[in-house]
Amino acid sequence: MVDAYPYSGALRYSGIVWTEATLDPWAADPRAYVPGVAMNFKGLPDSQDRADLIAYLEAATSR
Repeated sequence: MVDAYPYSGALRYSGIVWTEATLDPWAADPRAYVPGVAMNFKGLPDSQDRADLIAYLEAATSR
């Protein structure tokens, strides 16, 4: 987490460790995965879109 960013309490205190296993259901429906989250992202219903997003994030962070 970025200290200065105003995360919702639900997300800040969720205890989630972001891995492929947690990113996929969150990316599918963030509000269902973390009730009370205050963000406008409604999710990616297509599983291939989520897999592509996760692959991109893994590639971008492993540089």
